[in-house]
Amino acid sequence: MSYLDEVFKQTADEGYFDFSRCQRADGSHYGTGGTCRKGDKVGAREVTAAPAEKASRLTQKKIGSLSDEQLKSLIKNPKLLGYQRDRLNQELDKRSSGDSPKSDSAVPKEPKGLFSKGANVDIYELDKKAEKWRQEAGLQAFPLTLDWNHDRVHALVHEFLGGSDKIGNWVGQGPKSPTPAEETLVNLVHRDAALKARGEGVRMDTNDLKRYITRDIQVVTGRNQIPDKDMDKYMTTDKDGVYRPDYDKFIAKYEEMKKTPGFDKLLDAAHSAWSNAGETML
Repeated sequence: MSYLDEVFKQTADEGYFDFSRCQRADGSHYGTGGTCRKGDKVGAREVTAAPAEKASRLTQKKIGSLSDEQLKSLIKNPKLLGYQRDRLNQELDKRSSGDSPKSDSAVPKEPKGLFSKGANVDIYELDKKAEKWRQEAGLQAFPLTLDWNHDRVHALVHEFLGGSDKIGNWVGQGPKSPTPAEETLVNLVHRDAALKARGEGVRMDTNDLKRYITRDIQVVTGRNQIPDKDMDKYMTTDKDGVYRPDYDKFIAKYEEMKKTPGFDKLLDAAHSAWSNAGETML
């Protein structure tokens, strides 16, 4: 049973919507969120009255937990009663007009992980996570080397994004890790963390991002680390016919990361994990 089917079952079986059912003089019925303007209030259709404690949890909160797309899909369910469909349409109308506050599910939540401690990140636990990832990826690094410190930040980014497979899936190369795309984004985190730690209020602008992304993609291309079949995931032909790294794609992804709650904590943790990264990455 799909998620929306389960939601529908709750609406039908448990008296989910805050509606009254009214009967007109001609015997027809309609639903209302208020009082019956025409006819008299009658009981729910083929639904027994729900206990007070059950009705209290089947309220607007449940509707608010659904995304717009989920509401639209649920509205199309042929089993939905007319007044239930009206209620969902009203909710969508409120959202489109801005009259209804966003539900909790629509508000981005801060990811969980070691990075959330910011500058106080637990380096011992971070090294364990990085080593676990290296073993899964078939990589090797030795303590106190650049690769060792660099891998710490890989582990932090994995937690921030929700898994080591996220970047590979995003770029279209599947769940493998690390991909050249992951290396490119992790390098941006290194650079951003180093600039933030300087406390000078200077951060990377669009031109900096273009320059770094272009350089990183050119480096991995020169090392033959991008298979020919995947080059279109990293390169593009612009309007002037120039074949170049697709920095617009990577800038958009990095800006998405920056808007995620907890990003500054990620930068602080990355700087603590490799405090002199700026000497290498900038």
